[in-house]
Amino acid sequence: MPATAFWPNPRVMRIVAVAALAVFVGLLVGHLRGALATGLTADGTYVFGDDFINFWSAPRLAWLGRSDEIYDFARFHAFEESVLGGKMTLYHYSYPPVMFLLSLPMAVLPYLPGLAFWFFGGIVVFALTVRVAWPGARWVDVVLYAVAAPAVFLNSMAGQNGTWMAAILGFGLMLLPARPILAGALLGVLVVKPQLAFLLPFALLAGRRWAALFATAGSAALLLAGSVMIFGLDRWVEYRHQVAVLGPRVLEDGTDFWYLFTSVFVTVRHLPASVSTAYVVQAVAGVLALGAVVYAWRGVGPLSAKYAALVMGTFFATPYIQVYDLVVAMLVPLWLLQAGVSPRAWITASVPLILAPLVVPMVAYGVGLEIGPLLLLPALVVSVMASATGDVPQSRQTAQPA
Repeated sequence: MPATAFWPNPRVMRIVAVAALAVFVGLLVGHLRGALATGLTADGTYVFGDDFINFWSAPRLAWLGRSDEIYDFARFHAFEESVLGGKMTLYHYSYPPVMFLLSLPMAVLPYLPGLAFWFFGGIVVFALTVRVAWPGARWVDVVLYAVAAPAVFLNSMAGQNGTWMAAILGFGLMLLPARPILAGALLGVLVVKPQLAFLLPFALLAGRRWAALFATAGSAALLLAGSVMIFGLDRWVEYRHQVAVLGPRVLEDGTDFWYLFTSVFVTVRHLPASVSTAYVVQAVAGVLALGAVVYAWRGVGPLSAKYAALVMGTFFATPYIQVYDLVVAMLVPLWLLQAGVSPRAWITASVPLILAPLVVPMVAYGVGLEIGPLLLLPALVVSVMASATGDVPQSRQTAQPA
C-alpha cells in the first residue's frame, strides 16, 4: 500500500497485503480445482480459466480460418467443449473482431500455456504500470499492491482482461506528456473495449492534446481497417447482431450477471426500475461525468489527477462496467498520491475504491442492492477537484520507501 506521511506504518500494510494475497490465492486455487471435475469443466458449469476460454477460442478459430464460427453461439460453444473435454454452460464472445485480431499470437499456444501467459503476463504488465504510477516506491510494495488488490483477484477468478486493459489505458495516459504520439497509438487499442475509452476523446480535446488525439484516432482506424481486411466485413455484421442479442440478456435483464456490475444503469435497473428509467438516469450520469472530465482536463491541476478524473468519470459514463474492469481504478490512489491531495481526501477516495470489487458483489448477494457508484463517487469528486483547481493541501512529494 502507499507509504506516505499519513500512513505511518507501511510495514503493517505489507502484512495486510500479504495476508489478503494468501486468502486470494487460496480461493483462486480452490476455484481452479473445482473446474477439474470433467475434463477442464466443473460438471457443466464454469470452466478452468473461466472467460479466458473465449479469449483463446476466438483467435484460435480465426487462425484456423473458421472465424465465421466465433459469433455463432452453437458452433462456438461446440468448439469450446471440444477443447475442454467436457460439457459446459454457454459462454459467449462479446468483443469486436479487433480483439481476436490483436490476440492472434495466442492462437499458436495450446489452451493451458495460453492461460498461463494470459494470467501471469497480465500481472506483469499491470505491475509495471503500477511502478510508473508510483515512483520512488520499493519493488516489494509495487508487487504487493499489484497482486493483492481485490480487483486483480476478481479479474483472475474471472479469467478476464482487466490487467491488460489497465496497462494499456494507464501507460497510454502516463505517456502523454513525453510521448504523445506513442501514447495515442497505445490508447487507440482501447477500440477493443470502447466502454473504457468513452470519454477519452473529450478529455484529449479539453486538454488540447492534439497529437495524442490524432494518434489515437489513427491507431483505432488502422485496427478497424485491418480487422475488415483480414476477416471481412461479415464479422462486423455478425458482431453487431451478437451485441443486439446479448445486450438485453446481460445488461438490461442481468439476472445472472448484475451483481458483478458497478454502473449507474445496473444500480437503477435493480432497485428495481424499468429499463427506460435506467437508461434515462444513465444518460444524465453520463452527461454529468462528461462535464466533470472536461472541467478537470481544462483545469490547472496536476496531470496525474486528470488521469484519475478520466478513469473515474468513465465508470459513471458507461452502463457496461464490471468489477474486473476496476483493475485500472487501482491506479487512481497512486495518481492522487502523485497529485499531493490531502490525507483525508486520499483516504476518502481510495479506501472505498480499493474495497469496491469485494464489497459490491457481497452487498448485491446479501441485500439485493448494487452500490458500486456510491463507492466510486468519492474518488471522482476528489480527482476532479484536484485536477481543476490544483489546490493540494499536502506538499507534492513522491512516496518514499519505508
